[in-house]
Amino acid sequence: MELILQRVHPEDKALVQQTIDRAAQDGKDFDFEHRLLMPDGSVKYVHVVAHALNDLSGMVKFVGAVMDVTETKQAEEALRRSEAYLATACSVLTLTVASRELKDSFNAFIRMIEPVPRNNSKEQAGKRRSSSSITE
Repeated sequence: MELILQRVHPEDKALVQQTIDRAAQDGKDFDFEHRLLMPDGSVKYVHVVAHALNDLSGMVKFVGAVMDVTETKQAEEALRRSEAYLATACSVLTLTVASRELKDSFNAFIRMIEPVPRNNSKEQAGKRRSSSSITE
């Protein structure tokens, strides 16, 4: 048992120990995932499945398999990061569109309430003369 626990990630040791102890005590099957800390410092994820058997002396023994699921875990994590990135991008895009619409609405409102500039009659008469002289 100590040999198995040597490679278990330090944060998972208690869970692994409890799972194996409980299964041995109750004579129950178990199925769980945990991490292994490799000598080079890398982390592997494993899925452990074991079936409890009683031998002739009444001792509980386990027959099972350990599967490396590291690539699956990495793919799941990459998918979660992509989903989070996409959610952030959608939020930013929504805020950008809303901001633009708000700015356009505000500008339209300002144009609507701005007073129309009044020109005095002399200026208007001069403008009329100059525009009529252009067309002549």
